[in-house]
Amino acid sequence: MELIIATSVLAIAAIVVLPQFQRFHARALQAEAKNNLSQIYTLEQSYYQSHKAFVALAAVGAKGGCPQDNALGLRLEACSSGALRYTYDVTATAVGFVATAAAASDTIVSDCAMADIWTIDEEKHLQATTDAVALCR
Repeated sequence: MELIIATSVLAIAAIVVLPQFQRFHARALQAEAKNNLSQIYTLEQSYYQSHKAFVALAAVGAKGGCPQDNALGLRLEACSSGALRYTYDVTATAVGFVATAAAASDTIVSDCAMADIWTIDEEKHLQATTDAVALCR
């Protein structure tokens, strides 16, 4: 009898805790995008100091491959292991840039039809264009 009660308590605890763990895990996966966008911001600011212009960057990462010879000098650590979840690109003008990190649907949150998209600009405004974790609960 006590074994049945203990098993029931553990099952109920797992039902309550599992969704919270999945959200926590998805937020941790989003840290990849936030960290890499911050790195792109720093590289863009450095490039601007040297060239008085920002530089565009074609798709790099999950969907764009991992070229190591880009004008920014961007090196994505997870490229070598193939573990990148996001594709990064930068659109730039002489006075500004917007860097985007986009993960395909079902990449960050399982069974979610929403893509996860984050941006950062020359003023370091980091924001979610589409936050899959917030939208797919």
